[in-house]
Amino acid sequence: MRAELRASVTGFFAGLQLPDTPPVLTETDSERLVALAQLVTRSRSPVERDSYISREIELVPEAEAPDRLVVVLAGILEGLRSIGLDPAEAWRLVVKLGLDSIPAQRRAVLELLLVLESDTTTRVATALSLPTSTAKRALEDLAAHSVLERESGGKGKADTWRASRWAIVDHAAVTSPETSAEAILGQPEMSDKQTYTTTNDFSGLPEALENRGSP
Repeated sequence: MRAELRASVTGFFAGLQLPDTPPVLTETDSERLVALAQLVTRSRSPVERDSYISREIELVPEAEAPDRLVVVLAGILEGLRSIGLDPAEAWRLVVKLGLDSIPAQRRAVLELLLVLESDTTTRVATALSLPTSTAKRALEDLAAHSVLERESGGKGKADTWRASRWAIVDHAAVTSPETSAEAILGQPEMSDKQTYTTTNDFSGLPEALENRGSP
């Protein structure tokens, strides 16, 4: 199997004709890459819990910065375009690579709430066929990094969870770039800085992409 795969890859690159000028990322590409990287890094950022008894959150470290992931994804996007892949298919693969790096249960919870808008812990767990405690940990982990918002139901009542405004907009920018924030949220479109900023300002990343080959 390895020999066949090696021969296939070797044959592919042997017959590959690369363009004289590598594809250049557009401003829209850069904005989508920033949105994807921010959504992914915050969704996969660490949350430290008691590992022996309570499993309660003990520490929420600072969220992973998206800079490095933006550069990695940009390189993959340019590479896919260079070998002649259809632009839409190249973007689909880049988005898949990014989202696949989010822990599976967190991603499932997030994508469900992006569809349902809001729901309780129990209903989320039931919809995903997860134990309630497992679903709750995934919900809490995402909320700890502001990907989700939690609304307490009060004593004896269920909490309700929903995707944060910025996560909704970033997800749409990645998966449906033609859809405006106004159409998504029923509110005026936000500026780039508002769209791609939560607690940090990543508005300089598109410029960083242009200089990523610099020492």
